Amino acid sequence: MPLEIDTLINNKNYFKENANEKGIFIHTCTVSAFNQRRF
Repeated sequence: MPLEIDTLINNKNYFKENANEKGIFIHTCTVSAFNQRRF
């Protein structure tokens, strides 16, 4: 596999993982805000 393609795929996975972490972070913030409102 050429190096450029390998790098592209790695970058894609990196961005995907970052997006997942941001999504989980936002979800956690939303859930904790919702829990605080309930009490």
